[in-house]
Amino acid sequence: MAMVGQVGFACIGGILGIFWGTGFLEFMFWSSFFVSLSLLLSHLVNATQSLETAFPWLIKVELGYALIWGCLTTLAAVLAFLFFGLYILPALIGFALALCFFVDLFFKYRNYTRVIEPTPTTGGPA
Repeated sequence: MAMVGQVGFACIGGILGIFWGTGFLEFMFWSSFFVSLSLLLSHLVNATQSLETAFPWLIKVELGYALIWGCLTTLAAVLAFLFFGLYILPALIGFALALCFFVDLFFKYRNYTRVIEPTPTTGGPA
């Protein structure tokens, strides 16, 4: 659900940013929209699971993307909020987008660090 929020807030923020946006925040909206949309579509068609088995480092790339884009979106929203008073609505959408990134990061990191318990085997004659 967090990825759907990323795509939705990034699209709305990108459209509003055309009229009332700053360059950095606009870049964050549109790059978030296209990258998150491609990740969401790969999750919907179950391509991510096959890619993660072939390339185990892909999980770390997704974690890094969520962390870096969450921090940069927060920075862009703070800058738009502080220095460009007219752009408060795109800044608020930027904060919502950053929150979606951090929620997504939390759940992905929790799944990444979860240790899978081995199933006990029944003892029997060998």
